[in-house]
Amino acid sequence: MPQLRIFATDIDEAALGVARAGRYPMSVLQHVSPARLQRFFVGEGLMRTVTKELRDICVFSSHSLIRDPPFSRLDLISCRNLLIYLDARAQREVFPLFHFALRPGGHLLLGSAESAVQFADLFTPLDKHHRIYRRRDDVVPAPRFPVPRGLLEARGLSSLSGARAPAAPRTARQAAEAIVLDRFAPAHVVVNRDGAVVHYSAHTGPYLEAAPGEPTRSILALARPGLRLDIRLALEEVLRTRRAVTRTGTAMTGGEDARPVTLTITPLPETDPAEPLFLVVFIETPATETAVTATPAPKPGEALALLAEQDLRDTRERLQAVIEEYETAVAELRAGNEELVSVNEELQSANEELETSKEEQQSVNEELQLLNQELKAKVEQLDRAIADLNNLFAATQVATVTLDRDLTIRSFTPAIAGVFNLLPTDLARPLADIAGSIDTDEILREAREVLASGRPIEHRVDRRDGSAQFLLRLVPYLVANGVVDGVLAAFVDVTQLVHVTREGDQQRLLVAELNHRVGNILNVVIALTRQTLHDDAPIAAARDALVGRMAALTRAYQLIARESWRETLLADVITEQLGPHLSTPARGIVNGPAIWLQPSAAVAFGLVIHELATNAVKYGALSNTTGTVTISWVVAGTTSQPCLDVQWQEAGGPAPEVSRLPGFGTQLLEGQVAHGLGGTLEKGFAPEGIAIRISVPLGPHQGQRLG
Repeated sequence: MPQLRIFATDIDEAALGVARAGRYPMSVLQHVSPARLQRFFVGEGLMRTVTKELRDICVFSSHSLIRDPPFSRLDLISCRNLLIYLDARAQREVFPLFHFALRPGGHLLLGSAESAVQFADLFTPLDKHHRIYRRRDDVVPAPRFPVPRGLLEARGLSSLSGARAPAAPRTARQAAEAIVLDRFAPAHVVVNRDGAVVHYSAHTGPYLEAAPGEPTRSILALARPGLRLDIRLALEEVLRTRRAVTRTGTAMTGGEDARPVTLTITPLPETDPAEPLFLVVFIETPATETAVTATPAPKPGEALALLAEQDLRDTRERLQAVIEEYETAVAELRAGNEELVSVNEELQSANEELETSKEEQQSVNEELQLLNQELKAKVEQLDRAIADLNNLFAATQVATVTLDRDLTIRSFTPAIAGVFNLLPTDLARPLADIAGSIDTDEILREAREVLASGRPIEHRVDRRDGSAQFLLRLVPYLVANGVVDGVLAAFVDVTQLVHVTREGDQQRLLVAELNHRVGNILNVVIALTRQTLHDDAPIAAARDALVGRMAALTRAYQLIARESWRETLLADVITEQLGPHLSTPARGIVNGPAIWLQPSAAVAFGLVIHELATNAVKYGALSNTTGTVTISWVVAGTTSQPCLDVQWQEAGGPAPEVSRLPGFGTQLLEGQVAHGLGGTLEKGFAPEGIAIRISVPLGPHQGQRLG
């Protein structure tokens, strides 16, 4: 199994952290095949995580391409969409590093907007469309960044470091061969298929010279003028035939004289077929050397004719080579022209498609403008209709609320504030969560009947306190296709009409009601006086107690009178009686559900709270500046036998004295609880203060009421 190792680098630590986690949303993996997704990823839902097998072959590291030494011995470098952020100078430094880091024959992958065309001497394109390049092994660039010495020696670049490694001892044969090659071998160079020189031998000065301008390795630019055409023709023939080519009798200009040169170009064996190398040998023919034949020496005229024929033959060969080269160039230009024509046709076709798309877009835009105008007109009509409805509801003062099929609030009119205390934020809330002055449970039950039957319901409903009467009409809310989609509840205030109807009855009952209430008040006063002025009570103490109890009785009747002798909240009774005894409101805590008391029960509770508060001021938690009193109540018991539990708890006062308790008005407390409320009273004593529990039965049909 081949071992694979991937080095993933970046200068952003946050990006490396995301990459190390290996978690990707499914929206990113939509182009991954299901087979690969199942093989290389785990997890469910919207996220997937790379498997451990794949994660272990990846090494993530912080690495700067410009500042840090490069990696080495890599098979592939993928550097996509990075070079576009580097300037030309930085790219000139980066590409030699890429060449250094790759193995021989390694590959470089760039982004679609990047190219290595300017570095053709380092990389050969394999797929220009997908930007895939291969490392050229016939060049040895010098990277500009410092790299370890051992790494350079491993790549065969120790000569670039400046200090040469000591040469190994050579044998006599090797020394002799080196001397022979250096002194007697002909001058030669090694070139690649592009004619770039990759190796020079000694004594190439008479044949090659540095070209003016920017340094180059092209042999055609370095060759002396008399050799350039022959080198070009011979190199093209070798590339075409892959066989050695020799051209003799080539005139070479070396200074002021011209000497014949034999030029031989042969392919080098054991080289990469994709990147072949060629050996170019220069052999100088001595001027005195002539062809030795058995025929007698030609006459001067014949020698001149032979020389002219030889020159004519050479000229013809060169002309034929130039013609072939010209024809090749013409064919290439013709092919390029055809490609340009094809590209031009494609561009014209694309332009026509764009024009068509533009016309279609303009047509769609015009249709959208027409639709926008129609929608604008519809919106204006809708705004006018809504304004008409709002004005109609404001003029009629009809309280309406619209409920959907789940009995949640869909809309309501401002007049509904007289029935339910609704705010704009209450939209989409269930009506059952809204506390109103009318029994909501009964309205919700009837609304469900309207949803089920589709028939309206109409009857009269009263406020809990009886202060107003409404005519309730529940009708089904129908949509365009006649389907019931909710309920519309309308409340019409008929209080004045009911009062006019009942006015005669009220006048007849008024005198009887006043006589009854005056009698009850006098009986309560007589009972309080009798309980307070007993035989052994001091006159001053009895007077003060009687005055306080009469004041409590007065407050209770004033509270009842404010409520028009109707039901009164238990919390209001407790607050009214406890308030005068508190130095600060924070010392009295009142907490419990809404309990409505009849007038008689309100008077009894007022006297009980007054008596407990008076005792707390004299002896209990309210006798200092830090004590507190907590009064709480809950509805307990069963559904058939409910009861009201009231807790009086003192804290922060002096410890209660059990021996002094009978003097606190225990008889009055027990009498009011037992006779006025029909309940029981329990006392408890603790170091933090006295605790009183009052339990009063509630009728099974009274609900949250007492009396």
